[in-house]
Amino acid sequence: MASPVGSGSPPGAVPLLGHFPAYARDPLGFVTRASTDYGGLVSFRLGPFPALLLTDPEGIDEVLVARSRDFKKSRAAGRIGVVVGNGLLLSEGETWREHRRVVQPAFHHDRVAAWGETMVREADTFVSGWEEGQVRDVHRDMAAVTLSIVARTLLDSRLDERDIEGVRRSVAVLTDHFDSRFNSLAFFIPDWLPTPGNLRMRFAVRRLDRIVYRLIAVRRATDNRGDDAISMLLEASSAEASPLTDRELRDEVMTLFMAGHDTTAVALAWSIYLLGESPRAAAALATELADVLGGRLPTVADLPRLRYTEAVVFEALRLYPPAYALSREAIKPTTVRGRALPKGGIAFISVWATHRRPDIFDAPSIFRPERWLDGLARRLPRGAYLPFAEGPRKCIGASFAMQEAVLVLATIARRFHLKPPAAQEIRPRPAVTLRPAEPIRLVVQARATPSEVEGPEPGSVATTM
Repeated sequence: MASPVGSGSPPGAVPLLGHFPAYARDPLGFVTRASTDYGGLVSFRLGPFPALLLTDPEGIDEVLVARSRDFKKSRAAGRIGVVVGNGLLLSEGETWREHRRVVQPAFHHDRVAAWGETMVREADTFVSGWEEGQVRDVHRDMAAVTLSIVARTLLDSRLDERDIEGVRRSVAVLTDHFDSRFNSLAFFIPDWLPTPGNLRMRFAVRRLDRIVYRLIAVRRATDNRGDDAISMLLEASSAEASPLTDRELRDEVMTLFMAGHDTTAVALAWSIYLLGESPRAAAALATELADVLGGRLPTVADLPRLRYTEAVVFEALRLYPPAYALSREAIKPTTVRGRALPKGGIAFISVWATHRRPDIFDAPSIFRPERWLDGLARRLPRGAYLPFAEGPRKCIGASFAMQEAVLVLATIARRFHLKPPAAQEIRPRPAVTLRPAEPIRLVVQARATPSEVEGPEPGSVATTM
């Protein structure tokens, strides 16, 4: 392996476009090879822009924490503004600080904990219709579950099957769109140009808008204000001298609506897939759930004892981080680990490659939940494990997402083991999030006792690169 910081630049740069074509051909492979061959801080070019590829924890910490004021969200991140607008995910400066101040109370620890019962109830209701021997599309199922949860908790609303299907179709279109925009020369096509792809994207956004604006209108029409994020935004809007416009409300709600379900759905889908490929890990999980729950549904009070369940989620987030890359644009000349980066330069943080560094994680391509049981998370240097980013722009809903993932996984696994019907290799697809490229199809089985499960030792499942 190259030195932690490294030197040199990967081959394959072409005039004007730099390394972008080489990256676009194989985004995950490109960053993995560059990190392996040239170290944790690699100079390259994305089109006309000088860039640093970062997998070095100290360098990552500089960009996200110590020197965060030297950077803003990059042009690539800004492309998803066509969907989420200028909400918390993309806004900058005073707008971001003010809107985060308004939304932050919705994610207070006590409030998130109070939503635990809703998370479990929605998950249990969904899986109650599963039958022995069914083949389920796990990612599709988890998207439906998490969408229902975010609607009931953050938005105090309920979505019907038509809404859920509409969101699913829109997300599928947007995934294709941003896969093209992020991973091909189509990145340079402006969103306003009426190409067939842009028209499909616009139609998908309008379909989401109809749902979100309806949710806002319903909450506006009632005087009852709850602990949900829409209520807080509406109350703040009424109290402020410059109240939020419908468009500003829409942007914040759309951000919570989309980010609040998609990333957790992806994390759960990968967790269940990895458990299906590792019978011994599934047995260890079943043992914990039997010991802790004794057949009942999980509660928030059980979370401190659901250590292996949490470890499964931690490990899935390590191997398949939904936010697989973070990019920041320098707003002034700065340095990263002593390496100069001019104004407009890009700090490109590969969470995927950082999580697979063998000098940080033993046997990094292996699914091994046990690695998290001895306090690894506390020992890792800051910047080494980034499922929710870090610094001032760390995901506001990180605790919500972790609680949801652990409780939903426990709710499902206490009743069922999901097993692949045949050998299958599911490739990761880097679009807005790191989604499965193919449907994860697993067979529903009533949970076996640990002694009935045979297979390789825990953590012996090698994952797709």
